[in-house]
Amino acid sequence: MGKITTTSDGGIDADFFEEGTTNPPDNINDDIYTLGNVAIGKNTANYPLDIDATSFRGINSIVRGTDNTPHYGVYSEIACYRYG
Repeated sequence: MGKITTTSDGGIDADFFEEGTTNPPDNINDDIYTLGNVAIGKNTANYPLDIDATSFRGINSIVRGTDNTPHYGVYSEIACYRYG
């Protein structure tokens, strides 16, 4: 069986771009941006960052300081208490 070669003359449909450019990212370490909303764990994004998580934490962010110990950059706790 021979080698199959294909070409595409269609434009690139990138939803994210490399920071400071209009080039699609080509490296897993690229900083990226989008002008639209982003959804994680759901199919529609109604907010700039729309997360639907079934775990105990929707966002976990650990920022390491110069002393290599965890420093929390974002921590938000929302508790549902019913007083009556």
